[in-house]
Amino acid sequence: MASSDGKNGRSSGDFRKGILPVLLILIVVAVIVIASFLYQPPVTDNHNPIFSGISFPEDEGIHSDVAESWTSYIEFKTDTGGHYYMTSNYYYQNLQQFGIKSGRESMLVNLQNSDKISQYLEQNTSITGADGRLALLFTYNNSRSGQYLNDYMFRENGTVDYTYHMEISTRDGHMVMVNLTLHDLLGKPVLATDNGRIYVPGQATFYGYFQPKMSISGEVIIDGKMMNITEGTGVFTHFWGAYSANIVGDEFIIDVPNDYTVIAARYTYAGNGTEAISAMVVVKPDGTYEIVENPVINITAEKYFLAPYDPMERIVWAYQWHFDTPAYGMNMSISGIVVDQIPYYDWKGLCYANGTFESKNYDAVAFADITHHYASDINIENVQLTQNTEIPTEDMRVSCDINHSLPLRNVRLWYNTSVDGNWTSVPMYVKYQQFPNSWEGMIPGQKLRVTVNYYIEVVDVAGHMIRSPIGNHTVEIEYPE
Repeated sequence: MASSDGKNGRSSGDFRKGILPVLLILIVVAVIVIASFLYQPPVTDNHNPIFSGISFPEDEGIHSDVAESWTSYIEFKTDTGGHYYMTSNYYYQNLQQFGIKSGRESMLVNLQNSDKISQYLEQNTSITGADGRLALLFTYNNSRSGQYLNDYMFRENGTVDYTYHMEISTRDGHMVMVNLTLHDLLGKPVLATDNGRIYVPGQATFYGYFQPKMSISGEVIIDGKMMNITEGTGVFTHFWGAYSANIVGDEFIIDVPNDYTVIAARYTYAGNGTEAISAMVVVKPDGTYEIVENPVINITAEKYFLAPYDPMERIVWAYQWHFDTPAYGMNMSISGIVVDQIPYYDWKGLCYANGTFESKNYDAVAFADITHHYASDINIENVQLTQNTEIPTEDMRVSCDINHSLPLRNVRLWYNTSVDGNWTSVPMYVKYQQFPNSWEGMIPGQKLRVTVNYYIEVVDVAGHMIRSPIGNHTVEIEYPE
């Protein structure tokens, strides 16, 4: 028999039946509340390198899972009559596959005499980003060498102006301080493709945009002398993605004086030099721009130099190019104002260009970012000296085969004799046009028992020089009676 409650007459069984539903409801509510705190909805990652398209301003922040770079190219004049060029480049994240750490580099060039103050840094760079604007902080501080760089570039309040501060104190005593504002005259980024994505099948996928047609204001202090900037122009670029060491490129931004800006790039496979992909954008005077579909772009290196950091003298960079494309009738020669505008993995800097655009001749300013380098390979093989056995005093013929990766600047045959120990050189020539690697040169005929020492010296267009081992030959043929 069930017990009863004396106050209300309800049984304990009835009480348990009433409380259980309430407990269940409370448990469910508790689970929901706890889950609401623990559960984090999936975040859409606009920075993933496989997304389609660029979304602003989110994509102006850091893409921490890929390689990334920010670059500014600035040319300006001052109220003291000075004329300068400055570039700064920041690279971030996992570039160890190329032997590169995150860092930055900068260069200031006096365009009146081509003197440059440059500092290339490879580490200890910090970058921060904020939602809704470009907020990047780059800092390097090295008390041992006295270098201090601190750059801020930001976009906020719906504007597209960037402020920029840099200080360089170099080991040779120069001090440079720059405070700039970069005003974006277009008010929008320029994309090289419809969605900003450049894709090389099976090799690389990267994204990016350009901010061309930027006017410059501010001040620069060089060795204590302050100068106000009276006029200037610049470009800002931002690229990120899954890069591949198998792809190298020639990229140019050409400011044509008729208020057109041409952005063109040709990427090739590093192994064989065949084209991987090309891209071209033409920014018009009214701010609109045309993406040229499947552009035909020809870029031919014309002048080269050896990388100053390569002890083997094999890595070669170009500093002058011939650029032509049927689009807009462009045919230009482009030359770097300073030959060795190079850190360790690309050539980046200001160039002068001249040639045709829309069938008219122009002198233009261009900015280049080159990752396309070359290898200088020279091999001298099959060196032979032959002598006429019937007339020993006739010239001796020295022949060889020369295999080379770059055009040759000079091939000379050096010799001396046991009679005269002074070295003398004579030019060598291609023996037969159908065999362009076969060369020969002549050593004057010598008398009986004279020993001739000789070697071949080859120099390519980059200045890489190779010499063959020294050979010798003794005249042992009797003169005829």
